[in-house]
Amino acid sequence: YLGDDEAAKPYADVASAGCNLWRNWHDIQCNWPSLSSIIDHWGDYSDVLQAVAGPGRWNDPDMLLIGAMDSTGAACLTLAEERTQLALWSLWAAPLIMGN
Repeated sequence: YLGDDEAAKPYADVASAGCNLWRNWHDIQCNWPSLSSIIDHWGDYSDVLQAVAGPGRWNDPDMLLIGAMDSTGAACLTLAEERTQLALWSLWAAPLIMGN
């Protein structure tokens, strides 16, 4: 993670050094506000994020919370929120890594 301003990140340098996957925002937490902040960040910087992704290069908005539970055993997200996350991660061509 290299900070909040996507336009200031050295994507060309990290790609030329062999990095092909980079995290774009803070670590996701087991709740909708955390997921929503990632969605908002991508909305704010979609032009930059689209430009740096491509064959062999991926933006990583973090793991999927689908099916994940918090420490009390409660689901992190509602079914609608899980569907929203999977749809957006798929549209963004993000790695679909389960965190549960």
